[in-house]
Amino acid sequence: MRTTLTLCTVALLLASGFLTAQDKKATPAAKKAFVNGEGAGWKSLSLADFENVNCDKDTWSEKDGTIYCTGKPVGVTRSKTTYENFELVAEWRHMKPAGNSGIFLWAPDASFTGLKPGQLPRGGIEVQILDLEYETRYEKKNGKKSDWFTSHGDVFPVGTSKMKPFAPVSKNGRRSFPSKRLTLGVEKWNHYYVRAINGEVRLWVNGEEVSGGSNCQPAAGFMALESEGSPVEFRNLRIRELPGSGTAKAAAALAAAEKAAAKEIAAARAVTAKAKAAAKKARASAAQARAAGAKATAAAEKAVKDATARVEAIKAAVKKAAAERAAAEKAAAEKAAAEKAAAEKAAAEKAAAEKAAAEEAAAAAAAEKKKNRVLKTVARPLAGLAKALGEIFDD
Repeated sequence: MRTTLTLCTVALLLASGFLTAQDKKATPAAKKAFVNGEGAGWKSLSLADFENVNCDKDTWSEKDGTIYCTGKPVGVTRSKTTYENFELVAEWRHMKPAGNSGIFLWAPDASFTGLKPGQLPRGGIEVQILDLEYETRYEKKNGKKSDWFTSHGDVFPVGTSKMKPFAPVSKNGRRSFPSKRLTLGVEKWNHYYVRAINGEVRLWVNGEEVSGGSNCQPAAGFMALESEGSPVEFRNLRIRELPGSGTAKAAAALAAAEKAAAKEIAAARAVTAKAKAAAKKARASAAQARAAGAKATAAAEKAVKDATARVEAIKAAVKKAAAERAAAEKAAAEKAAAEKAAAEKAAAEKAAAEKAAAEEAAAAAAAEKKKNRVLKTVARPLAGLAKALGEIFDD
């Protein structure tokens, strides 16, 4: 009996081993999980489903189903809605060697606030899109392979977000490195399939799962496409939302409420600022008016002072002129009086002289007359004497 049982047991074990070997031999190799985004629940995403955050107007464009990015400036365009649990398909290619880009998942609204050109979101899980030449150039420049990034589909948290990366892990412990290097080079289309469910992210590159992480925080938020210095193209961007906790919708509602509140606060602040500006302007106008009034008053006072000074100067000039005129008139009167007195004196002296001359002439005439009478008186006898003498001598 024991012999029979033993033989049966051995036969069963051999049969089991044979079947297991046969079964293993018959098992085919694992096939690639290629998901193209077709089927129930899938929908296409176009550039119209995104909004520019901090890029130029012409950074992002779309034509014939392909989204084009110039790469300049560095920045993002983000989805208009938030997502929690979902599957994502995207094809991409870099148009220049060493191009850099990425897809952000579960980025919180606050991570986009105040972003300036040249800046990237401060939160989210990034699925890296990097050209092979980027890694090659790093190796040539540094003489060693990079221990903190690859060009084959790294997945890592950004800024305030958290994630526990799947192995293999980067040296700094933040990135999930790809288990296979499957990325194709510049100008060749690469296929990404991303599954983001309940805080876990898994990435398939060209049909094979390579990297991911779990315990992502937050596990709901916005999606964003990255512009980072080099032209990159996207096509066949498709998404399928899966049932979730509603965190994304709640977060979206909260974000919308916060945005509306922020808008109202900004409007109130704008009104307050406008009122303050108006008050400041009014104060400035009043101050200017006071300054102008003070200036006008000072000018008027100066004008009055100047006018008074001019009046006083005119009065002084008039007084001086009057005094000078009086002095001149007095001097003229005195001169006239002196001249009159001199004229009168001269006239008197002339009259006296004329009188004296007349008297002297009269006296001379009288003397001459007397002389003539005397001579006449003497001449007659003398003439008689002479005649007598003459007669005497004639005889």
